[in-house]
Amino acid sequence: MGTMTRAARPVAAVVVAVLGADAGAQSTTTNRRPVLRQERAFAARMQDAVRNQDRAAIAELLRYPARVSVYLRPFPIYVADRAALLQMYDLVFTPQLRCAIVTSREPSAGEPAPKYGLLLARGVVSLAGGRIIAERSGRGMTITRLSSFGDTGTRMGMPRQVSFDAQRRPLQLAGRVPESGADAYAVAVKPPDRVEAQIGGFPERTLALQVNRVGSDYRVEVVRRAAYCEPPTIPYVLTLTLKR
Repeated sequence: MGTMTRAARPVAAVVVAVLGADAGAQSTTTNRRPVLRQERAFAARMQDAVRNQDRAAIAELLRYPARVSVYLRPFPIYVADRAALLQMYDLVFTPQLRCAIVTSREPSAGEPAPKYGLLLARGVVSLAGGRIIAERSGRGMTITRLSSFGDTGTRMGMPRQVSFDAQRRPLQLAGRVPESGADAYAVAVKPPDRVEAQIGGFPERTLALQVNRVGSDYRVEVVRRAAYCEPPTIPYVLTLTLKR
């Protein structure tokens, strides 16, 4: 009886030791994320370029020729090269898509799922909840699939040219300010006329109005005061009146 007891103890000790080692190895594996340096670097580069409104840098990240799915368009848009993308940039990279890219985050255990997921695998990056897919190729990571969504009516470039008719009637213009910057207008007038501007139809403290005279004309800007991407666009109505 005593012999049996002495034989069982080493066996039990070995079993416990193996189970402890397996549990530790499993815990280490679960908590360790793959490095994926190239993939993470691409995601960060894409987000920085969008946040900084660097259109040229974004255009460098696509694989051409490309086909882009655009909101409310029945067929994908063909994009031949970088120059073509820059021409249709506001149509493809809407404020909603830009905000989805910038706010994309990797899911984390124990935390709520991000609104727009950032998923990484070897040779693949998924941004904006799967709307942008990049894959590794001979020239590094490039975007191979792009699906846009949101407001295609905003423009972040040259101001819109407006002028009064012969009856000098007030102008009412509807617009939307994107996630950063301003919506601008160049208003043609003849001296000694001057322009008065008012904005309405927007949430309080989210927009401001700036009017500057440039030569004989006016530059009117509806400037964003709300936080970046909260929300992606802010609608407003601008009223321009000619005074003498």
